[in-house]
Amino acid sequence: MPSGEVDRRIVDAALTCYRKFGVRKSTLEDIAREAGVSRATIYRYFPNKDVLLRVVISQEIARILGRFQAELNSGDRLADRLARGILALQEELSSHRTLHSVFELEPELLLPQLTVEGRASLAMLASFILPALRSAATLGEIGQENLDEKAEWISRMMVSELGRAGLGRRFAGYEAVLDWVEARLMPALLFEEDEST
Repeated sequence: MPSGEVDRRIVDAALTCYRKFGVRKSTLEDIAREAGVSRATIYRYFPNKDVLLRVVISQEIARILGRFQAELNSGDRLADRLARGILALQEELSSHRTLHSVFELEPELLLPQLTVEGRASLAMLASFILPALRSAATLGEIGQENLDEKAEWISRMMVSELGRAGLGRRFAGYEAVLDWVEARLMPALLFEEDEST
């Protein structure tokens, strides 16, 4: 990920251009102009347009996952927090014009970051879920065992379920998400596995 001021400006400029002109129609000249740098400067930080696009996608996914994390950190019982988080992810993904453009034109650039292959995104998602599981376990809402594995499993289940709709809407609203969470996720979190069977 970019770390300096110039590369951040380039990434922000690229996202602005992608929103204005679309991913395919945005040129490096457009991005350079928007960032206030030369095209040669862009090449110093990003060897080609695909690398820049991947960085923009990664940044946007991290931002979207940040919204999910904020929902998980709010009060309430675990099922409600998970449902609000999933709904936030769905809203962000379904309304993000740049991600839709990439999904339609070059899905091979986006799909690996949104699916099981996107290990960094899944790991980040699981890292946000784990503290919520620990808190719920402390409160006696769920079992105490294998919380790391459960966080990873929940992240995979969520991505899989949202992936069924592409970048569209999978759930009609909060109640539909909550019903899915309570039917599909919560039962696996509530009880300890009996190791004697």
